[in-house]
Amino acid sequence: MEHIQNRIHVAIFISVFVIFIYLLTVSQNNKFVRNKLEESSFIPIYFNGILNTRYKIWNDNRIIICSEDILLPELFEIAFGKGKNFEAQDKFIKETFSTLHNKINVLNETWKLYSIIENPLDRFASTFINNCIKKNNKLEENMCYGCMNSPTCVINYLYKNFKKLTILKNHFYNPNEIDKIFMPYYWRCNMHKDYNLFQMFNYTNFTMFNIQLENLFQKKNIEQEKITLLKKKIKEVYANKNNVNKYSQLKSDVIKSIFNDRNALLQFLNIYYTDYQYFNILVPQF
Repeated sequence: MEHIQNRIHVAIFISVFVIFIYLLTVSQNNKFVRNKLEESSFIPIYFNGILNTRYKIWNDNRIIICSEDILLPELFEIAFGKGKNFEAQDKFIKETFSTLHNKINVLNETWKLYSIIENPLDRFASTFINNCIKKNNKLEENMCYGCMNSPTCVINYLYKNFKKLTILKNHFYNPNEIDKIFMPYYWRCNMHKDYNLFQMFNYTNFTMFNIQLENLFQKKNIEQEKITLLKKKIKEVYANKNNVNKYSQLKSDVIKSIFNDRNALLQFLNIYYTDYQYFNILVPQF
């Protein structure tokens, strides 16, 4: 009798073990399939067209900046006075950039190009709030595809629009207003062609941004009175950007809604991957 019971126990153990192995295998296979699905869905969008973007220059200081940047044009005009506006197709810009690409940028008289780095999630949330929530309904319909305060809806439209751009190769592209304000920073001012010419300021990090600009202004012999004014302006912008409770909550809600929608998060990463890649920003986990 005892011998029979032992055999039953062994049989039960083997059955349970087999079931466990089966469930583990199914689980791993499902995980593998899910990971393969995510990998196949993660296809970064690379832009190879040409944007007729805007630049601002200061001849005396041999400085060119991307006019599409947040805050930078205003700060540079405080420091260096009124700059001149140019577009990518203007002869001066085309010839200057061509020269810079074909020579070693070591001479003091060589033009210096400046732009900024900004975390894509932070920038998307701020842009969405300022253009899709804080506007009246009529403008919201024009600016945000009629998505009615839905960031994931905007991402879906952006993804469809930007995905079409992968076929462009050195062709001119004139984006609509909403695509222009949301497009990756790496696309703006044609950085996909001229990135190696730019020196970047880290707008996401207040301390670093402040130090980088102060070092530049001191190197250019800007008066201390102006530098103090510039630092005050930067501090005010960051204070308004980060310390308004309602704004901070809206920003948090926008980012949370993206992370809660796996498809939207994948689309977001496909759109902004070049910013993460070239600006060395940590990619969100998905």
